[in-house]
Amino acid sequence: MLAPKFEGSRKYGVKPLPVVEVGYSDWFRASFASGARVDALALGDFGDTAFGRLSAGPLVRYGHGRSSSDDDALRGFRTVKGAIEAGGFLGLQRGPWSADLAIAQAVNSGSHEGLLADLSLGYRFGIATDLTGRLGTKVGWASERYMQTMFGIDSATARASQLPGFTASSGFKDAGVSFGVQYSLGRGLWLDAMTGYTRLLGDAASSPLVKQRGSPNQAMTAAGLSFRF
Repeated sequence: MLAPKFEGSRKYGVKPLPVVEVGYSDWFRASFASGARVDALALGDFGDTAFGRLSAGPLVRYGHGRSSSDDDALRGFRTVKGAIEAGGFLGLQRGPWSADLAIAQAVNSGSHEGLLADLSLGYRFGIATDLTGRLGTKVGWASERYMQTMFGIDSATARASQLPGFTASSGFKDAGVSFGVQYSLGRGLWLDAMTGYTRLLGDAASSPLVKQRGSPNQAMTAAGLSFRF
């Protein structure tokens, strides 16, 4: 995956992104990419509703931290540890359409220690034989603790970084769109590719770290090979 070096960075780097997904019958699915999710409530009659197939369950995921050594733009900023985030999700699938709401709180000290909520919508469609596409959009909200940790600048950081002080409040953090394709190579092999664009919003975009040293425009692209059995 090619992505910004930190949230709000104008520089990019290549990162490995291992993905493991495990499923059993119709009621269990766990994804170990951006975290671990279990569709614990997609059971029997509850799974299929008048609105579509409903799923819900616990959510545990890992959010990457950042270090001043990641990017020159972070000089004077303290290291933020990677966050272990725990919460829950609610998903709805109706034909090619899907909607997903995830809420998670960081539980380890030294991380951002904030609350995050993400709402995403997706549409899957066929392009050609063995080739499918997916369009997605999302919007993210973050608590004051998260926003201040990642985008705020206290007096000590202002002196060390030579940037003006800034207090970040809770609110909508970003919004984005994505497009991905998946091609079947046969015998359980799949080739995946995705690209996306995210725009930082509110105090995330107004932070001097982003305005003077970074960019509110965040893009990413990824490609991978998967095997299903």
